[in-house]
Amino acid sequence: MKTVMTSPRARTARILSRFAGQVPRLSVDRARYFTRSFRTTEHLPLVVRWAKALAHVMENIDVRILPDELIVGRGGPEGRYGILYPELEGAYFATAGSLLESAEDMPHHFSEQDIAVIRDELLPFWAGRTFRESLADAVPLHLRRLLCKDGDIYVPSFIIHETATVRHSL
Repeated sequence: MKTVMTSPRARTARILSRFAGQVPRLSVDRARYFTRSFRTTEHLPLVVRWAKALAHVMENIDVRILPDELIVGRGGPEGRYGILYPELEGAYFATAGSLLESAEDMPHHFSEQDIAVIRDELLPFWAGRTFRESLADAVPLHLRRLLCKDGDIYVPSFIIHETATVRHSL
């Protein structure tokens, strides 16, 4: 029996062509499910709350399996999107409101519904509760002044970022 070989580059080109020319958008689904779980588990230890929140996300989020994937399953809409992690640095969206506005050199799309979810559901809950804020509160003030530019916990004054909280997807 003769095996027909196909170019792995052809498969990759087909995958990338699905994203060509798309403006990145935001998927708030994971953030909503995570937050909804956290609202109901305030009485539990933090590690249990995270486990329950992740389970809630996995039980509820739509998973897409697309053609040509070798590693399958995307927890977001079809197309090019980023995932919001409000539990890590959620308040950053409040302090950098311009992120919700698209710039010519860095276009992105937030639907009115996404903006409403961020503004009305996510930011109010995570204000003062994010990982970044908890970490800053745990660091003595004199050390925080060294680590953060002008005392702003969202502007580190060092090269190595203490967490890998910047997330994205094609």
